Amino acid sequence: MTSWREFRAALALGLATSLAVTPARALVTLNDGHDKIFVNGSMSVSRDSNVFANSDNRGDYVYSTSLSAEYTRRAGWIGVNANAAVSSSRFGTIEGQDFNNPSFGLEFTKQSGRTTGSLTFSAARESRADASVNVRSSSWNIPVGLNFKYPIAGTYTLAGSLGYSSRRYLDETVFASLTSISASLDVFHILTSERDMLVGYRYRHNETSRDTSSADHAFSLGINGKLIRGVSGSLRVGYQVRIPRTVLGEQPAIKSWTIS
Repeated sequence: MTSWREFRAALALGLATSLAVTPARALVTLNDGHDKIFVNGSMSVSRDSNVFANSDNRGDYVYSTSLSAEYTRRAGWIGVNANAAVSSSRFGTIEGQDFNNPSFGLEFTKQSGRTTGSLTFSAARESRADASVNVRSSSWNIPVGLNFKYPIAGTYTLAGSLGYSSRRYLDETVFASLTSISASLDVFHILTSERDMLVGYRYRHNETSRDTSSADHAFSLGINGKLIRGVSGSLRVGYQVRIPRTVLGEQPAIKSWTIS
């Protein structure tokens, strides 16, 4: 006999499909249009055919809601983007998998003047099915980044980035948390009005909660802008060296060619 929960899920799914309601949206404008606040809300009902991403193929209806607020400021040299949100999901019949995931973000941008770039901070809690271990995982993801661009002199421009990211699992007995630190530097040289040549270097250090780590050194050379007639973009060829380290010490280096 069909349970009340399954009947309710089917009914809610039918109503959601028939109504096709678009997310609510509100806007407040302040300071002569320089400051804006957006508020978004949504509700949805979906069917997940394999909640745990394993061979049991156990499915369920998922009721989801989200509420977010965004703030933007465009005045002076520095622009500001900020956001905060919370998403919630409730499972129809499977117990112990309901979640509330908050997220936060802050970005400062500078698009004018000699030096341009952005500084970003964010944090988000994520719940998802992980097919590698056939269970659902919950983690906190915290990326921080700095990007900048600075014209050195004449036809040369310097661009670089600094980054930090952390994926911290709530259950570290099954999952390995990962922390990464990276830095990159590119030098652009104007060849023509439509094409730049670039030379770059990137360093990245990864460290896990299982006492393993790696250090990456990547060197690249490429073209940015017009590649061939009618095609524009970025073509980069490089050479990468990765040095892994385990509890037994430093391991043999892994070397490879890359193209993007």
